[in-house]
This record gives sequence, C-alpha cells and structure tokens, in this order.
Amino acid sequence: MLKRGQTSVCIGLILLALLGTIYLSQNQKDYDKRTLQPYEYQDMAAGPMFFEKGTYTFVFHYTYAPDVRVEILRSLTADADNRRPAVLASQPLSQSGETALTVTFEETVYDIQLRYTGETELGFTTMESTAPVWRDTRLLELLVLLSAAGLGLVYLREKRRPATLPNDTGFSDTAVHALLLACAVYATLPAARDYLINGHDLAFHLIRIEAVKDGLLDGQFPVRIGPTFQGGMGYASSVMYPELFLYLPALLRLCGGSILVTYQIFVFLINLATLLTAYHAVKKLTGQKTIGLIVSVVYTLGVNRMITLYTRAAIGEVLALIFFPCVMLGMAEVLHKGKLSKWLIAGMTGLIQTHVVSVEIAAIACAAYTAVVVVLRRTTLKNLLRLAAAAGITVLLNLWFLAPFLRFTGEALRMFDYTTRTLLHAVYPVQWFASFVSPFGNAEYLGTTVEMPLSVGVLPFLGLLFYLLAWPRDDRALRAVGHASAGIGLFALLVSSTLFPWSYVAKVPVLGELLYAVQFPWRYLGLAGFCLAMVFGLGAYGLGREHRRVLIAACVALAVFNIAPFLDRFVQADGQGYVMRSKTDMAEITAYTTWDYDYADTDFDALKSPPMAVAAPGGVTISDFEKHGTHITFAYAADTEQTVTLPLYLYPGYRAVLNGAQALEPADSGNHLLALTLPAGEGTVSVWYAGFWYFDVANFVSLGTLVAMIGWGILMHGKKKNVVPTPSEEL
Repeated sequence: MLKRGQTSVCIGLILLALLGTIYLSQNQKDYDKRTLQPYEYQDMAAGPMFFEKGTYTFVFHYTYAPDVRVEILRSLTADADNRRPAVLASQPLSQSGETALTVTFEETVYDIQLRYTGETELGFTTMESTAPVWRDTRLLELLVLLSAAGLGLVYLREKRRPATLPNDTGFSDTAVHALLLACAVYATLPAARDYLINGHDLAFHLIRIEAVKDGLLDGQFPVRIGPTFQGGMGYASSVMYPELFLYLPALLRLCGGSILVTYQIFVFLINLATLLTAYHAVKKLTGQKTIGLIVSVVYTLGVNRMITLYTRAAIGEVLALIFFPCVMLGMAEVLHKGKLSKWLIAGMTGLIQTHVVSVEIAAIACAAYTAVVVVLRRTTLKNLLRLAAAAGITVLLNLWFLAPFLRFTGEALRMFDYTTRTLLHAVYPVQWFASFVSPFGNAEYLGTTVEMPLSVGVLPFLGLLFYLLAWPRDDRALRAVGHASAGIGLFALLVSSTLFPWSYVAKVPVLGELLYAVQFPWRYLGLAGFCLAMVFGLGAYGLGREHRRVLIAACVALAVFNIAPFLDRFVQADGQGYVMRSKTDMAEITAYTTWDYDYADTDFDALKSPPMAVAAPGGVTISDFEKHGTHITFAYAADTEQTVTLPLYLYPGYRAVLNGAQALEPADSGNHLLALTLPAGEGTVSVWYAGFWYFDVANFVSLGTLVAMIGWGILMHGKKKNVVPTPSEEL
C-alpha cells in the first residue's frame, strides 16, 4: 500500500510540474505582442496583417510632419458605405512623435493595414492586445489533464474488472496505453515548436481549418462553402473535400486556441488515434495484445506515414490512415464471422469523412479480397448480404456529405479537367526499401533524383523475413490473417510501382478508370504500410512469443530508431521553408490559392486579391454594407433596374431576397461571381449560402441512421449483460 501511495504521489508531482511548466512558458504568449520595424513599411504602408478578435493598442513612433495622418484600415474590405478601404481609426501626427490608437476587432480579420497619409521619417510601431486573445495555455493544460485522465480510467477499469483478453504482453494495460501515449508524443515532436515548417499541403489544410471555423461563425452547419478562401469569396472545399474531423481543430479555434497550437494539438491527437485504433483493431482481429501493440507502433512510426504527415502534410490522407485497421477487422468479421460489423461501418465512414481517394483504395482492396474468398469458398451468401447491408448503412450514415458531393461533381470544376500522367508518378522498386530517408523533395516525375521519399521503410521487409521464418503454423486464424495481410500489402506495393502495367490497365473499362482516379500510384503505399506492419507484427510474434516483454521492447526500439533520422533531419536541416513563423504569421496561409474546386473556365488572374465590396454601376447607391462569411446584406437606391456584382464566388445553392420576402435570382457575372438584378427603387438585400432542400433531407437521414445505430447498440449491449454465462463460458 505504501509503495502504491508513493507511486501515486510521484505521478501527481510530475503532472503538477508539467502543468506549471506549460503555464510559465505559454501564459505570456496568449497576448498578441508585435513590433513593426520601419523597413516593414512600403510606400508608408504596412500590411496586410492578421489579428484575432479582441481589443488592441497601436503605438506609432515617427518624426512629426504637418498634415499627415496615421490610419488603421482594412485594405480589402469596404465600409458601410461600400467604400474601400474601410478606415477603422485615424489621427493626425502629434508633435510629440508618438500616437496611440485603440481598436476593437469584432471578428478575426486578415487584411489589417497600417498607413501614413504622407511622407515622414518612421520609427517603431508596437501593437499589443489589451487582454489575452488566445487560450493556448488552458488548452495545453487541458490536453495534459485529459491524457492523464485517460490513463487513470484505463487503470481503474483494469482494477475493477478482468480484461476481455488475457494480458499476454507481460505489461499491465495501463503500461501499454502509457507506451502508446509516449509514442504519440514522440511522433508529434517535429510539430512541437513555436513555428511550423513547410509541408506540401500544409497551408491548404490550415486554411481549411480556418474556413470551417469561419463557416460555423457564418451560421453554416454543416459548413458547405468555406468563406475564408479566395480572399473571402468562398470556396467549395467543404463540399468536395470531407472535413468532419476538421471540426475538432475548428472548435479549438472557437474556444480561443491559436491556429499554431490548435494544429499541434490536432497532430498529436491524430498520432494518438492511429496508435489506439490500430492497437485495439489488431488486438481484436488476432486475439493477441502483443501483436496489436507491435503493429500499432510500427505502423504509426512507419516511414510512409511520417512522410504523409510531415513531408506532404497531407492531413486528409493521414487521417484516412487511422481507419485502415478498422476496415480490415470489419471485413474479417463480416465475411468470416457473419457479423454486421460496426468496425467496418466505422472504418468506411472514417475514410469517407477524411479522403475520397482513400475510399477508392480501400474499396478496391475490399472488392479484391471479397472476390478471393468467394472463389475459395471461404464465406457464405448470407455473409455477402451482410456486407451489402453494412455498405448500405454506411451510405445512409454519410449521406449528409455524399449528397452535396455528388451534386457538385456534376459541375464543370477545374479538378475534373486535369490530365494526370499517373504512370509517371509510380515508384521505382528500389525506393520501397529506403528507410533513412530525407524528409524533403516534391512529387516529381520518374527519372528525378530530388523526388520526395516514396518508401514504406526497411521494417516491413524485415517483417516479411520474420514471417517466412516463423509464421504461426500452429494457429490457423493467425496464419489466415498473415497470408491476407502479406497478399494485400505486396499487391499494393506492386500497384504503386513501375512494375505494374499501367499502360495496359488504363485501357481496361471501369478498372482502369478506378486505378487512374487515384492520380498518384504512390498513394497505395499507405495501404501497403499498414498491411506489411501487420506482417511484421505476426512475424515478430512468431519468433519471440516466449519472451514477449523483450520482444515488445525490441520492436518499439526498432520502430523508434528506424524513423529517428527522418525526424532529426526534419527538425534540424538547413534551408527549410516556413508556413508560420509565429502565431500571428498568416501570410503564407491567407495567400494560398488553389483553383481545383472553381469552374475550369474562370479567369483566375482576375480573382487574385478581390475587393470585398459590391461592384455597382453609377446609377446605384449602396449603404449599410456588411459581409460576414457568405452572408452579405446591404441597402440600395436606384432610379432604374440595375445589376450589381457581389464578392462571392457563385456556386449552386446561393439564395438572395429583397426586403426579406422577394426572391432574387443569383446570376453569373461573367467570371462566376454572384450578380443580382435589382429593381428600381429602394430596398434591403440579403444573400447567403442555403444549399438545396435535399441537402437538409440527407442531413436528417444521416442523423436518423446514427440515432438508430446508437439505440441498437445500447439494446444489444443490454441483452449481452443480461445473458447468464454457462460454466464453459466462465472458463
């Protein structure tokens, strides 16, 4: 008892020290404090700059000059009278050489500019929030407390009731989950700095998070049009690229987290979710916690996954990698045990809600596996019907996303106009084996030596060797899992490579289109990475099952040291680009442009830095102009019928009303901006993104399906609790 009490006190002291360290290191960083140097002004103006919602004091230092004013303005946004820029504060220069202005921003702003109206000699400009504008300290402390609480719950559950499976690892469940937590922290270290290193798609995904946050503030739920993109004109990223899991960092932003710390927390949670999902899915699939633990660590710290997370910063794909273990377990439960597997429904739902291309990859793998087991007569017609039922439930559960997505695929968007030379993005087989890889490079065509790393690392191939030497001949179930994993993993490697006959397959109807839709063959390395991690776990288990503690320690050490050179270079290498140099550095993010989900015939040059104002002819007077996300309201007066153009990109589903009652028909201005024809007279116009009636129907269908599934799960759980076990079951 005394020893247990000493351990608890020690853990408590460590926890308090960690919380104190976070508070002391982060508390002052919750204030926005900046200083502009004179050289940061160009033509007497600085900006645009990003500011969170809050009150700020700006102190300007200069050499006095008469008839010169200092101004704080929004450079791209019109004021209530539709004049741009909107001047928020202005004051003549003082003979004291110092002017202080206090401004309150009612929302997050991205286009604040400081300007002198005439020539003068400039000094420093300081900017400071009058109160904390971020709650990063509290969020980080909450993360630590929740992690500790999670471990505490595992400990209590372990003490109160026996484990469902025998604890074959030689460690307690608490120790196993503590190890998984430590691995999640280790995998997150490259992101745990007060700046963010560039990844291929990082700016895009950060602005997606901002767009979800701003879309929620815009009143959209679910968010359909991301209002932050394209200078505020909106973008169909939320319809075409699933964003369910981005609501978590978006909510952290709404709770006061900075985009920098929010993203760091998100990366940690992705790593932890990958570890926990793989551990529990593989443990259930194999009946061995040892295998589940080894596979989860080797998979999460795998070379390809870390490339996806850091080199490519492909957040959609790295989220999808969480769910491959669920799909494998679910397919086994449906086809071989006759269950309507919740794992399969959850896994495919996770893929649908993270990355559409990964859905295609999983669907191809599932279809191929189903065909094999049907040919080998390893399943039944009833099980195939259960598989179809699981697919149907999955569609209904995700109809809220699928209905808008399918509606927009009928539009002539630029992404459907691409000609991707898929074969030229295949992987040379020699690249499969690369382990101590550089974290840099881009997705280049074949024959380029500066390409980004395209590898699953050396551990999967060691696993194949282990499996060949010691595959579990005495365990039919493990043997089946191992053979299936090896077969799917090696086939995925083949499809990713130059060995695959892409030129011929492209001519095969349906199959060729499906494989080419993946765009880059190296995307199949994600599936290969998981399946070969399974083979590694099974092979290692076959070799060292008699010494499981040593086996687990050796496998974890191999996984850590295998990825360490990659992480070290990412942390320390020279010449890296930055996406964010600080919490307030949003320049790279707000300047990011991608036209994939715009119409292919758009004049994209004309859309760069669009003014957030109503473009109206001389015969129209605009007043009371306001724009919040996709919502625009304004009053007008016109002697004759006039057409005005609004700063909104015209997607199907916008609604406009005059005086709260009369519907106006949104039209194309000529470059896919929203135009309205206003009748003569005066009135108030409101415009917002409303979608279509069947979007709402799809929302209710998905919600009803979810409620029904939860109710069914509770009912079945209650029935299981009321079943009295037989003596044989108790044994």
